[in-house]
Amino acid sequence: MPAYERLQTVIIENLPWEICIERYDRPYGSNKVVMYLDPPYPGNRVNYQFNMKDIHDHRRLATILEGLGARFLLTSYNLDEVKELFNHDRFNILEVEFSSGMRTNGKSNYKNKEIIVTNFDVQK
Repeated sequence: MPAYERLQTVIIENLPWEICIERYDRPYGSNKVVMYLDPPYPGNRVNYQFNMKDIHDHRRLATILEGLGARFLLTSYNLDEVKELFNHDRFNILEVEFSSGMRTNGKSNYKNKEIIVTNFDVQK
């Protein structure tokens, strides 16, 4: 199936995350809603307009995601403090490692270590 057909029902928003989650959260069985969440990673020192400045913002996000009816995938740094937020029966954490291709500190092929958090089973 061509990509344009697969993406016909995809909605991309530029909203504060709380509003977006509230607007689209539905029990998965009713609408098959899946959210991809890629919040600013804690400690990244990037000045996004709506930056989640510290781990407390991420803790609030984790609390809201505990009650989410829709399915979600969230990506973040592979840090103990982040994994602790999602150390709950409702979440699945998959550790991933990949090369970004970007040069970091003069080195190419830097290995990124991140996690993918879901509220549904994902095959490895």
